[in-house]
Amino acid sequence: MEATGVESPPAWEGGSIVVNACIYVLCLVLYIPALVVNFMPVGLSVVSSMCVLLGLLALHRSPMASWKYVAVPFLAAWALLSTLGLGLTSSELRYLVLFPVAVLLGYLLYISGYTFRLVRIFLRVSLVMAILATFEWSSRRSIIGDDSRFEFFSRMRTFRAAVASDHPLVLAMFLVAGICAVCALEFSFRKRAVLVTLLLMGVWSTDGRFPLALGVILGLAVVFGPRRLLETFSARKRWLMAGSVVLWLVIAHLSVYRWTNSAFGGTAAESSAAYRPAIYSFIPDIIKSNPLGVGFDDIPRGVWLVRGRSVIYDLGNTVDSELVLLALRFGVVGLVAFAAIWIIFIMCPRQIAPIGLMGSALMVGGLTTALSAWNTLGSFLFILLGISLGSIRRRGKQKDEIAERANVVQAGAL
Repeated sequence: MEATGVESPPAWEGGSIVVNACIYVLCLVLYIPALVVNFMPVGLSVVSSMCVLLGLLALHRSPMASWKYVAVPFLAAWALLSTLGLGLTSSELRYLVLFPVAVLLGYLLYISGYTFRLVRIFLRVSLVMAILATFEWSSRRSIIGDDSRFEFFSRMRTFRAAVASDHPLVLAMFLVAGICAVCALEFSFRKRAVLVTLLLMGVWSTDGRFPLALGVILGLAVVFGPRRLLETFSARKRWLMAGSVVLWLVIAHLSVYRWTNSAFGGTAAESSAAYRPAIYSFIPDIIKSNPLGVGFDDIPRGVWLVRGRSVIYDLGNTVDSELVLLALRFGVVGLVAFAAIWIIFIMCPRQIAPIGLMGSALMVGGLTTALSAWNTLGSFLFILLGISLGSIRRRGKQKDEIAERANVVQAGAL
């Protein structure tokens, strides 16, 4: 397998086996927190696996300034101590420890030349999880022996596979990112079709309708035109930006003038589908009542209520949208951050277009899934963000070097 669009500096060959093994461990930890929690807290397992990778990448022969040899291990030690001893709330752990460490890890993965290896390993793990999800769905029982958890996810609807993930929707979003990863590797048409089909079967098994629709659209593009998909994503940034702005304006208009706090439906599935527009209708009130959000405090319960067919949903208990979650947490700043991350993924250079595509797919999925509410899915998103920031920074340096050389040539001509 060779990369078609993922390029970064040469990898550290001397420690490649160790680093590859650590990347496998990280991907597994992100995919199977329900098993990991039997041995240690999920947040601790995620930050530990990321810190081990940070240490390996920071101490080898990479193009890093000397201060980073001290700063990165110090940050890793601080992250571990914060997770173990400071009694952080779950929100503080995610936003103050996990996600900053994930961004730095993504940055170091890029400048150390491990971008492609991360994509390849993530795809392999995703394929295994997709097969397990399909088997779990067909057998109608939990493959990890936790039938009560499986029944909880499947209540009110058909059976929903989760394997050992946090939630069926979390598993579905990981698999959608895996579909995007297929186009980063050089596969024949037949092999692409098989891989995408396996991943889509896994998404289908989770009963996530929006991830399935997103996966089908991306899957068709990946199977029939991966290079065209990457070229379009790389060369049509202005159109993508314009389309994004139009989408945001449509959501804003519907949130203010159309959608209401009602989620009625003839079936439980229809009520669930109506729940997303209902929670978007709260955004104007959320911003008006608290422009800077609630921060790391608990989201107040009994304030934003959605009337369902036979039940009342409380936004303080279930926030099925990253956009709404960031509005609740950080107010206007959260909305700006959502748009900024979205834009950063679009602005990814051509060399790592698959990373930008994976991140963009997750952000689109974030319209119906609270990405940063999960230690695992949120950390993976911010790892991709760190890779994107590293590539954008490198491109800026290359432009500065080209401009400097041009100025030197012109000065010599004068």
